[in-house]
Amino acid sequence: MKKILAILAMISSIFSVAKGTTTISGGVGLNLNKDITVPYINLDTNHLVPVYNINEKTSLLVGGGGEFKMLIPQIDSQNQIQIFKFDLLPYFTTQLGYKVTQEIKLRFGANAGIGLGITHVKLLDETPSNKPKLVPIMPLNFVFGVDYKYFSVDLKAGGDIVISKSPEGAFDLGINLGYSF
Repeated sequence: MKKILAILAMISSIFSVAKGTTTISGGVGLNLNKDITVPYINLDTNHLVPVYNINEKTSLLVGGGGEFKMLIPQIDSQNQIQIFKFDLLPYFTTQLGYKVTQEIKLRFGANAGIGLGITHVKLLDETPSNKPKLVPIMPLNFVFGVDYKYFSVDLKAGGDIVISKSPEGAFDLGINLGYSF
């Protein structure tokens, strides 16, 4: 675990000195799996660096970021439980950027990473609850973004794969609004 944190710290320090754009955003979305559809809210931050100019208006952007996602708590009245779920998802991203005008830019690409899913089940009858369950999660998303001056809108579609003996997954669909600097 210490090695992973050291690698993430080195990568984040590389991006912090690289010229590019940092965006902080928040959003909403839906997490759809085979059993239930759950709305979520999230906070996201990323840093994109132009690494190759294809032509005057188009460039290849590479970067990284992190997402904190909280699914709206679910209440199962039949089993008398309440389920809380949080995801901490660092990721790497590659996108194509296209400059429409000096103030409007379009982005399209994908991001992937490995993060941590935290699930806590609380019994509704006030008995002490269990410890949170931690599982590794691999987010894979397609991103379409529009940047206008310092404001950013990202549409995300993709999925989260739970890495376990019997892998399972969910489809995500969301929108983020953010500020870039």
